[in-house]
Amino acid sequence: GQAAVLVPDLPHLAMESIIGLAYVAWQTGDKAAARAHINHFLNLMAHSRIEGFASPALSYGRAVEILRALGKEQQAAALLANLPTSHLGS
Repeated sequence: GQAAVLVPDLPHLAMESIIGLAYVAWQTGDKAAARAHINHFLNLMAHSRIEGFASPALSYGRAVEILRALGKEQQAAALLANLPTSHLGS
């Protein structure tokens, strides 16, 4: 959540960092932090379009991977279903 706090007027710029935080938390076994970061990401996605991602496919892939690992298969499927096709091949 710190990344979004640093750029409150441009939260979409922090989204890639938030996924990174979620991924690190998940990989280190901190499911509570991973869940908090992924929920923050999903909330930002509901209100912002993602622009300027360096690696959109990696970020979306990690988000889906984390959601599935946390047992949130429906949210993972919904994220995949709503992705612009331009982000899938990057």
